[in-house]
Amino acid sequence: MNCIWQSTGEIQCKVYDSLLALPSDMKAARGLTVLALLICTLALTLGVLGVKCTECVGLPSPKARLARVSGVLFVLAGFLILVPVCWTAHSIIRDFYDPYVAAPHKRELGPALYLGWGGSALLLIGGSLLYAGSNPPGIPSSPTFSSGESSPRRAGGPAQVKGYV
Repeated sequence: MNCIWQSTGEIQCKVYDSLLALPSDMKAARGLTVLALLICTLALTLGVLGVKCTECVGLPSPKARLARVSGVLFVLAGFLILVPVCWTAHSIIRDFYDPYVAAPHKRELGPALYLGWGGSALLLIGGSLLYAGSNPPGIPSSPTFSSGESSPRRAGGPAQVKGYV
């Protein structure tokens, strides 16, 4: 919607006639959002195939690889959502404090921006957890420590630990 302040004090608003008449930042935001949606769909599909309980892919190593790729795609989608949300918030804040922008053109941060930030945060966190939690077989998911029995001994023989506090 595009609004014009008339000299008589009236505000005349007009809906965009065409999708091509949108400002360039809105076109870019729409494109990034659609791309993020497509990447999320691909990540969800790969994530379902990479889960340990599915039988689509038989071997555990390709399943872990699919789950890790899915996590990376979720993180990428989170960034693709975060860019237009922050871009829009920046332009709203910039226009709000600009004295040369007329009062009817000044907007405030609305709930859609907060939903965008929350959704991108969930995508970033979920993708990171999916990537970190799906290690290929043979690679431990947490650090392992030996008991010390196989560590090299000193020349003086076995270490005396009696009386040690």
